[in-house]
Amino acid sequence: MTRSVSPQLTTTTPQIYVAFLSAYVAGRLHGEWIDASQDAEEIRAEIAKMLARSPEPDAEEWAIHDTSGFDGVPMGEHESLERVAALAELLLDYPGTVVAAFLDGWGERGADELISAFKDAHGGCWTSVEEFADEVLVSDDVKEALGEELYGYFDLARYAHDSEADGGFSTVDTPSGVHVIWKNY
Repeated sequence: MTRSVSPQLTTTTPQIYVAFLSAYVAGRLHGEWIDASQDAEEIRAEIAKMLARSPEPDAEEWAIHDTSGFDGVPMGEHESLERVAALAELLLDYPGTVVAAFLDGWGERGADELISAFKDAHGGCWTSVEEFADEVLVSDDVKEALGEELYGYFDLARYAHDSEADGGFSTVDTPSGVHVIWKNY
């Protein structure tokens, strides 16, 4: 059976499409798009309302069948609603590619740690990798030792690339700039 879901709402707010599983297995589509930027209890209440309107009896089991506004952030069918809400909160302030890059090294820690750990690891957004290298990676001692004239010849992009290859951080290019994710979180 091919999965099909209702049309997505046109918004940038992260959303999940939650479907009632017994109806889905029976070949009937019953579900709805839910604003994921609410807290977990509010999402849970909306799911309960959707299940209460089910065409099938004993509606209890549900799954996340689609997402909108998560921009590459992975989402499982049975993701905890606490994690969904935490991810949605981050996505209201940061590009999905940046959140996804952070999650790549995150592991299986709890949703309650997700937001604070991300904010600790996020090293900011810079106009370029050269700006990041100049302001963060190259110490004032190095700048002073080279002098202003000679420092102008220093290859900041290469230095940043080599520093990133050492594994202390990763960068994510976005339309808003270059985001830095520190690896020591």
